[in-house]
Amino acid sequence: MQHYAIQRVNGHPVKVPVERDGSIDVDVLCGLASIPQGRTLVLQRPDGSNLVVNRGNKIKVAPGSLFLDAPAHTRGR
Repeated sequence: MQHYAIQRVNGHPVKVPVERDGSIDVDVLCGLASIPQGRTLVLQRPDGSNLVVNRGNKIKVAPGSLFLDAPAHTRGR
């Protein structure tokens, strides 16, 4: 039986499948939330800290965390 979690991405709820170890697949989350390939996914934690989440990874998300997408950051421009 597949388990799901509701994650907030850009203010919208997204139903995401959860792995057996409690993690979520970042690629699946981006696909379900329609995040374009050229955008960066940022995890906003309940303590106010931010974490850039890389595609191709699996992460565990604390309750109360939020996601948002942002343009890719380029230094020196």
